[in-house]
Formats: sequence, C-alpha cells, structure tokens
Amino acid sequence: MTRGAGHRQHEAIKALDILNRGAWCVVCDKTTRVLSWIEVGAMPDWRIRFAEMIQAAVAAGWTLEEEHPSYSHFYCRRSGKRVSVHLQPSPPKNPLQEWPLPSQSRSIQDCLQLPDPPDA
Repeated sequence: MTRGAGHRQHEAIKALDILNRGAWCVVCDKTTRVLSWIEVGAMPDWRIRFAEMIQAAVAAGWTLEEEHPSYSHFYCRRSGKRVSVHLQPSPPKNPLQEWPLPSQSRSIQDCLQLPDPPDA
C-alpha cells in the first residue's frame, strides 16, 4: 500500500505536536547565530503561534521566501539580509560559545522587529 503526500503531511504535523507542551520562537542569521528569541510557552495548537510569527515578520517588513512556509520554520529577507525563523521545542543556544545569547524579547512582535542583521 502506497501512502500519499496527504498522509506524509498529516504525520509531519502530528510529529510537531510536541510544540504544544512549550516552544520558543528563534530568529537566526545565515550562520545560525541567534539574533532574537522568545519563549512562547504551551498552547493547545502550535499552528496558531506559528501563524502569529509569520504575521509579525510581515508586519516588521520582512518578505517571506515561500508563499506557504514549512510547518515550523521559514526564511525571510529584508534590506538584502536573510534570516530563519523557527518554532522549536527547546531553548535557543548559539553554535559558538563566544557568541552571546541576546536577552529574551518581550513579545513575538518585538522578536521579529529586530534591526537589520549584520553581515556574517
């Protein structure tokens, strides 16, 4: 029996239900350096929080690279710079210890309202 794309999509969404227990919105540059983040906490449906992240990015002047982003992350551009925005089930951390982790943002809107990222 062959399973179609609809089944795979359903399984991918179901796997992300772990985000309902608690999640973090994390914005990174192309080197995966954390630029901003906020703990968004547990909620009944992570897809609502993800939609808020997309709306906040667009409101902050970011252009989404895809019309329909993946289930838990998207890429966007502004002023020639590209960032990734993730909804993840664990607190953020930088890949290099010498990169300090920025302070937590006050809201999803603040998290996406970051200044243009520096050249990496």
